[in-house]
Amino acid sequence: KPRGAALYLVEDERVQAALIAAGAAPASVKVAGDLSLDVVSIAARGSGTPASGRRGGQERLVGLFPGENLREARHMGPFMLRAAELLARVERGTSFMMRVSPFVGTASLDSIVKPTPASARSEGTSAAIDRTSVPFALITADGVRVPVDPGPDHSSLHDCDVVLTVPGPICHEL
Repeated sequence: KPRGAALYLVEDERVQAALIAAGAAPASVKVAGDLSLDVVSIAARGSGTPASGRRGGQERLVGLFPGENLREARHMGPFMLRAAELLARVERGTSFMMRVSPFVGTASLDSIVKPTPASARSEGTSAAIDRTSVPFALITADGVRVPVDPGPDHSSLHDCDVVLTVPGPICHEL
């Protein structure tokens, strides 16, 4: 349902029509495409050189950084995991990793990946935590494996070809 926003950027005409039918002003609903896929496609057309030699050029690595604090991570984590599921369906050879801020900590992962009404509203997904692997990983509802980096800094994101993040200090570091 539309919530009175001045502008809605939607994935396709189907979503556009649904928002207009639900009462959004037609001029406020613009088709922007799937921006996550656009970013991966742009990266794929680049030099073809992986950001890190450790992957040997075999796959693209997409970093997920859902925020510096627990509140951000609880809202953005499920959304970013859903984006990973959608990317994995259409971009074969793509792997993912999630960087957990030291201000969030790995002990809070359960509260980030469990299903909530907020994650359902943002079309997020839930995940199970595999603590038997090193590094441990999140396994999404669609079965996408997302290793978790709890390191002391954000340097692991520099190995990624693309990073999905929230605005903030991390953008400066990348």
